[in-house]
Amino acid sequence: MFYSPLRYPGGKGKLEPFMELLIRQAGHVGGTYVEPFAGGAGIALELLEKEIVNDIVINDLDKGIYSFWRAILSETDRFTNDIRNVELTIDEWNRQRQVIDNCNRYSYELGFATFYLNRTNRSGIIKGGVIGGAEQAGNWRMDARFNREDLIERIIKIAKRKNHIHLYNKDVKTRRKTMKPKLHFTAPYHWINDPNGLIYYKGNYHIFYQHFPYDNKWGTMHWGHAITKDFVNFEHLPIALYPSKDFDRNGCFSGSAIEIDGQLYLYYTAIKYAKENPSNVHNQYSDDDLRASQALVVSSDGIHFDNVKNKKQIIPMIQEAYIGDYRHTRDPKVWKKQDGKYAMVIGSKVAYENDYCGKALFYESEDGIHFEYKNSYQEPTIGNMWECPDVFKINNQFFMIFSPENTDLPPKPNSNARYMPIDFEEDTLTIKEHGDWPYLDHGLDFYAPQTFLSKDNERLLLGWLRMRKPVQGEEWVGMFIMPRVLKEKEGKIIQELYPEIKNSFNQEIQDISFDQPFQLKTTLNKDSSLNLGGFKIDIQDDCLHLNREEVSIQENKVCNDVISPKLQGHYDIELYYDHHVFEIYINGGEYVMSQVVYDLNDQVIIQNTEYKVYVRSL
Repeated sequence: MFYSPLRYPGGKGKLEPFMELLIRQAGHVGGTYVEPFAGGAGIALELLEKEIVNDIVINDLDKGIYSFWRAILSETDRFTNDIRNVELTIDEWNRQRQVIDNCNRYSYELGFATFYLNRTNRSGIIKGGVIGGAEQAGNWRMDARFNREDLIERIIKIAKRKNHIHLYNKDVKTRRKTMKPKLHFTAPYHWINDPNGLIYYKGNYHIFYQHFPYDNKWGTMHWGHAITKDFVNFEHLPIALYPSKDFDRNGCFSGSAIEIDGQLYLYYTAIKYAKENPSNVHNQYSDDDLRASQALVVSSDGIHFDNVKNKKQIIPMIQEAYIGDYRHTRDPKVWKKQDGKYAMVIGSKVAYENDYCGKALFYESEDGIHFEYKNSYQEPTIGNMWECPDVFKINNQFFMIFSPENTDLPPKPNSNARYMPIDFEEDTLTIKEHGDWPYLDHGLDFYAPQTFLSKDNERLLLGWLRMRKPVQGEEWVGMFIMPRVLKEKEGKIIQELYPEIKNSFNQEIQDISFDQPFQLKTTLNKDSSLNLGGFKIDIQDDCLHLNREEVSIQENKVCNDVISPKLQGHYDIELYYDHHVFEIYINGGEYVMSQVVYDLNDQVIIQNTEYKVYVRSL
């Protein structure tokens, strides 16, 4: 049996065989076990050790118990060293008791004091009396349940599995309602990735999205669908697109939407596998098994989509290798040109030297249905596949955005999007020249953005925030950024938070709580630093430096540590927190950095800067 380091009379550990039997009979081996009133977490620890479950959630409202678990997971060496060296005396017991009596929020000291009294008190009752009494005259003394080496061994054993232990200090009545972001769009359940078909149509903004409705992981792609008027309140509608034809039997990949003669046209990449995997129909054997074509479905109201009668394959699988890759040509973005014709850009790749080169393919149509290949553009120095290309104009400047796969520079893998100002001849769909291709978002999780026009004809942007795994205990994964308004300044894109959301943060507060979204405004200097629940921000070498190592599920430093471009000594910060995500606007939207986080603690330390915090008044 795996023993918890904590002692509890009548602890739950003896029920572990029963829980193990239930889990096996229900077919949930490998899942997540949640202890909402954790205490010593006896069942959870043993299930994890025996690999009956892959992850456990430990939650306890008691600050001392929470502090103990957090201390052994985050400061294991310090904790085990203190176990080895602490005195087992009444004087020390009194000192540890004072820590408990005078501390009501997380600290390492509270965690150790809780452990100390749990092991030295009668029956492990933390506010009870010491074993052997104050005179230490009983048959048993305070060291009777303090086997130093055994306790150290247990704690080290637990710490080795810390990446599979998710710790909370929440009231069970409120925990469930605080797990999903409030301002970042998510699917009602299960997997979400690229935003698709973004459009203002018949009085609503329509958000379609890549969706696997059956699990919290990627699988056969459908198009989920929601509508909104303000990007805060969403009405989730039935799935819009699902595999229904031979040409899309294995997935409806990303695409776009336009309005033609009052009808809504949805363009998407249809996927068929050359060879289906009988052991998992939702995944191909390899990339070589993909067969990609472009397809269309038309709706008269934007709500109902006939997946049986109204689907058309409008661009068949590419046959000419010099044009693009028959497996990897996808994500059509369609717009109406000034001359009244319709243009389409699709991401692809072509063979280049010993690898591939990312490429954008351009097509043209008179009616939005029959498309003809017109032109292409490739750039061998930035990735070997371009996904989710988009071409648009702000003021008089054309831009192209895209998400390159397998770039040589971090962030890896495939968690970035670039933009480039282009000299674009719309008549011939020709990119004549382009400028640099900076990141659209300098964080570590941003991918697959798409732009669209607002009801006021402003250029808006949504993008996917990649989550490497679900929040523990939740049945959703992946989210979108809050919508951004794109502006142009001297050939560069400036991003501003959608004003209806930004302006709603109008109630100033004094104390930061991670139970609700907030806005933090400050001007940093080179000596400033912020620690927001384990998410750390400072200035390094004239760059904004973000570190999420303490609140990440990824161990690779390149996935947790990132800096902005040089800021020329100007560090105006507008930070937005929502559950599991920070978005940071730098110098009025000159740069933006978005980061997904997990398991924030309640610590807030802000040094060497004045700041104001606002929440939304609803």
